[in-house]
Amino acid sequence: MNRPVLKVESLSLEFPHRLGGFPALEGVNFHIAPGEIVGLVGESGSGKSVTAMSVLRLLPEGATHYRRGRILVLDRDVLTADPGQLRRMRGATASMIFQEPMNALNPTIRIGRQIMQVIRTHEKRVSKAQAEVRARQLLVEMQVQDVDRVMRSYPFELSGGLRQRVLIAMAFSCNPSLLIADEPTTALDVTVQAQVLGLLRERARERGMSVLFITHDLAVVSQLCDRAYVMYAGRIIEQGATREVLQKPLHPYTRALLQSLPEAAEPKHYLAAIPGTAASAADRISGCSFRPRCALATNSCSQLPPLAPSRRSSEHEVACWRSEDTIETDGSVATAPKMMAAPGGDPHAPPLLRLTDVSVRFPVGHTWLGRPRSHVHALNGVSLDIRRGETLGIVGESGCGKSTLSQVVMGLQPVTTGEVMFNGRDIFGQSQADLKKLRQNFQIVFQDPQGSLDPRMSVEALISEPLVVAAELSKVEIRERVLDLAQRVGLRPEQLSRYPHQFSGGQRQRIAIARALALQPDLVVLDENTSALDVSVQAQILNLLADLQQQMNLTYLFISHNVAVVRHFADRVAVMYLGEVVELGNARDVLERPAHPYTRSLLAAVPKLEHEAGLSQPLRNTELPSNRRLPTGCFFKDRCIHADHNCTTRQELRGLSDGRKVRCVQTGGFSLQQEVVSA
Repeated sequence: MNRPVLKVESLSLEFPHRLGGFPALEGVNFHIAPGEIVGLVGESGSGKSVTAMSVLRLLPEGATHYRRGRILVLDRDVLTADPGQLRRMRGATASMIFQEPMNALNPTIRIGRQIMQVIRTHEKRVSKAQAEVRARQLLVEMQVQDVDRVMRSYPFELSGGLRQRVLIAMAFSCNPSLLIADEPTTALDVTVQAQVLGLLRERARERGMSVLFITHDLAVVSQLCDRAYVMYAGRIIEQGATREVLQKPLHPYTRALLQSLPEAAEPKHYLAAIPGTAASAADRISGCSFRPRCALATNSCSQLPPLAPSRRSSEHEVACWRSEDTIETDGSVATAPKMMAAPGGDPHAPPLLRLTDVSVRFPVGHTWLGRPRSHVHALNGVSLDIRRGETLGIVGESGCGKSTLSQVVMGLQPVTTGEVMFNGRDIFGQSQADLKKLRQNFQIVFQDPQGSLDPRMSVEALISEPLVVAAELSKVEIRERVLDLAQRVGLRPEQLSRYPHQFSGGQRQRIAIARALALQPDLVVLDENTSALDVSVQAQILNLLADLQQQMNLTYLFISHNVAVVRHFADRVAVMYLGEVVELGNARDVLERPAHPYTRSLLAAVPKLEHEAGLSQPLRNTELPSNRRLPTGCFFKDRCIHADHNCTTRQELRGLSDGRKVRCVQTGGFSLQQEVVSA
């Protein structure tokens, strides 16, 4: 075997504090061979990003103490390198792709200049002209279509997918031996994610580059990585070939993570959430750190298990005293009730919310006469009904109009044309006073609770604020309501005096849900409320939302780009593309037997846990068309592999025999007109 490109030996790290050091990593060992792609998985706080930052010594020097261990990059110890050696290594020998490209790119420098700076910093003999040629070639390799425009653009002028490709191009610019990718696709749509992952894998293997890929998405690891390491509380607890680790997991934690996935349960069934919250190395749990959450824990687990080969294979290692019991019993580590509520919504009852031919346009620029130079067409003739008690899922790529739709439903964004009726009342036909009262009946839970919760207010103040502002209740009644809501969302009374920063991401989402339910609304808009959560926390939140829907007869508008979550949780699904609904129907029908080519493309791009499935890029063009100048005819035709002359005419939503509605004349070679019935 060739020498490893990266070898981490017995790495232990802590962050100094006046109360003593807080451990972050404990005895971490792993290696990456030349040309190998290795996945590092685990929940938030497990030590994944700290490990990645340590490889390049990016953690603050004064606030980091490496207690023991070595980090060898091509046999050179990073921990003993001087600042000059580190500067030469970063970018040339090892480079990194960060999770958020908007924060990693300089917002004041054009893209072309930023890529050229990286090249000329590490290769002094390269001229400016030569660096520009290389920068353009790198963008072409990343399948960027309009290279000239991207080279001239600032980061904020590009989409998330394009910014991530720019970061990958910069990471590849000096042909490093090691590439570290820290959650590079977490915030991307499934189609863009598939494109970025495919590019990353192809370019890495073309150049013989080793990759350390950090993520909490197990399906991505299955499709991309040769081997996988599982981390928990700052330790490696399982490692081996990706197929072995994900299909035949040995550690109860790995098994529990897999059971938490929506794909592991039938739609509309409770997920097997892991009890409790994830531990960190700073918790200093004696013995196995997973012991407080493990259903298989015994007295022997109070002793720390070593990472040792299993009976199955010497290449598959696990740190667990009960791993063989897990194999023999094949038992579930986490248990959960089976069935959620029956599909909600009476199809014959009047809808709670009805959107009729809703369009929203935003002016862009103005002439000297004050007239708009152009418009952004955010929504284009959207018609939807939401029944009381049901969950309607909205899926689609960024820019398809999902967030604008949520703002329209909340009465925060006026419509250009069309009508929005809530319980028989026109939302935009109300006076300000009447709209204020009507708004109590619909609330929203945002994607990022850290940004939506006031950091200066206690949890009790945050939950009670809507009641103080809008409800005529006494202090005693408000206190009782707050305690009841806290109990419903799984918060303890003693936690009400704390502040948002003192909670984990999942707990903050529970606070946001309790706040949204304070006024006992009929409709709750859930805008990407699980996208930033670990799979185990996501399972807890989805189970909680299902319970609350039963208890309080809630109606959900569930907006997400995670198709697996929508398939599991929603009763019906609307697929949006470029501001219009292209397919609408029962969740199982739409997401298991898609009719519209765009829906098929979305589903084909979703990573699968089956290693043989492979990454798919089923779109003709990678970039979403501009919504300033809408395409003629079918909006999807320029990206559709089935497009022909029939697609030059714009289609309306047509009803199919199974109750679905589809905006397409043909799909995959068969005519939908054969199935069309009167809508």
